[in-house]
Amino acid sequence: MKAVSGVAQEELLLASAIDKNSEDWSPDGDLLSFNHRMPGGYDLRLLPMSGTGRGPTVFHTSRFNEVETSFSPDGKFLAYTSYEAGHSEIFVQSVAPGGGRWRISTHSGVEPRWWRAGKAGCCQRGE
Repeated sequence: MKAVSGVAQEELLLASAIDKNSEDWSPDGDLLSFNHRMPGGYDLRLLPMSGTGRGPTVFHTSRFNEVETSFSPDGKFLAYTSYEAGHSEIFVQSVAPGGGRWRISTHSGVEPRWWRAGKAGCCQRGE
């Protein structure tokens, strides 16, 4: 992590030999979502940016790839692309442990984004 001003010292957020890609910051800056390479595909993790014991936590794991996360404007939900249906679909899941999970796309979708009103949407392939 590095300040856009370029003045502050760079900070390594998470060191490991496993492939990972940062995805999105929560609106309050307290969580960083990233995908994490596991045998068989990518799973989703959250990295808290404050508090003690700042280690990553599992957000969603399956035998399929989950990628392309996007936090809701209020930070309570995370939209992401999952390939569990054999093709890409968009899901929304509560950030709170034990919260709900819903598929919101109907005929595939990639790169979910949120409207300011709090609705998640996605782009269809070829559009």
